Amino acid sequence: MNLKANKISDISILEKVNFKKLKKLYLDNNNIQDLIDPELAHFSELELLDLSNNNLFNADIFEKIEFKNLMELNLSGNKINNLKAFVKAKFNKMINLCIGININSWNVSENNQSINYLKSHYKNFKLYYTK
Repeated sequence: MNLKANKISDISILEKVNFKKLKKLYLDNNNIQDLIDPELAHFSELELLDLSNNNLFNADIFEKIEFKNLMELNLSGNKINNLKAFVKAKFNKMINLCIGININSWNVSENNQSINYLKSHYKNFKLYYTK
């Protein structure tokens, strides 16, 4: 499903529809600021999730929901300020993981261990810096 560049800021409307069989979801280039549990719980079978170029700061949702088939997650162009959720996440089939971080709120000592972990576990791990 392609919902990119639609000025979406709240994806709670998606929880009202059953998308359990959906494999690809493009939500890039919107204005999404937060992801909460009920909204993404319906997408457990996703293989590709593109949330690039939004206004996300928090990625805790990825440690709460098991995306057992997710192979590609693109969060570049965001301002994620902590990578701990990705270390705790259950990405059993992840191949491509791209994360955009906010260098202005970056805690180097807190996140360096996470970066090393992600580099060692994901072959195609990319980290993008934004201000």
